[in-house]
Amino acid sequence: MAGRRRSPSLPKPGSTGRDYEVGYGKPPKHTRFQSGQSGNPKGRPRGAKNKGSVIGLERLREIVLEEAYREVSVADAAGMVTVPVAQAMVRTMAVKAAKGDHRSQRLLSEMLWEIERDERDEKRDMLMTAVHYKEFAYKELARRRRQGMPPPLMLPHPDDVNINMTTGEVKVTGPVTFDQFELWQRAWEERSTYEELIEDLNKRLAGARSPKQKGVLKDVICRYQKRLQFFIGVLPDESHESWSARYPASGELVELQARR
Repeated sequence: MAGRRRSPSLPKPGSTGRDYEVGYGKPPKHTRFQSGQSGNPKGRPRGAKNKGSVIGLERLREIVLEEAYREVSVADAAGMVTVPVAQAMVRTMAVKAAKGDHRSQRLLSEMLWEIERDERDEKRDMLMTAVHYKEFAYKELARRRRQGMPPPLMLPHPDDVNINMTTGEVKVTGPVTFDQFELWQRAWEERSTYEELIEDLNKRLAGARSPKQKGVLKDVICRYQKRLQFFIGVLPDESHESWSARYPASGELVELQARR
């Protein structure tokens, strides 16, 4: 029919013509980005933005903590005192709350409630952990005794985990880590050595006649007693009495150190 515009026919598949339309926003197939290939291989690596944000947050956290615990001078009943900024802020809030400021009272009450709740949760978790640990440790010690085996190296030793069932408090009076155990063992060995040396020097001092010799012996005894007091501080008397019965022999300890 005259005047009717005929629609352009698409090339048939397999023909030499293109089987897709080319135009704005539709580039030829050979120039398109391939699947899995970056269009900007030299651009910013994946996750670089997030990584920068994480580093920035860490630095901001450090700054906030540093400023919160920076010491400032504030007026006190006894005069000017130096306290961390965080303490000064809480003190100001507490003073306002005591004077009847409702907003300060609410904020201080919420802070106290959260802190006390966290402390209760931590104390409960510590109590349950200590109870289960002592139960497991004593069972293991009993099993090894029945089989004629030496006691294992338990850190901390169950006898050193003291539980106050009335208050729920847990106190560990012995070494917890291997480094602490090595320090305690050294303290046990050195303490015994210094006690023997001091005893021997006191006998020599009692038999000395020369004032010069007595002075030298007294100086040495004084130095040894200071060292002895240091090791007594690390390993108190009550722990010193039970040390050799709680932990393995030195040969087993050397084997443990070699496997460490």
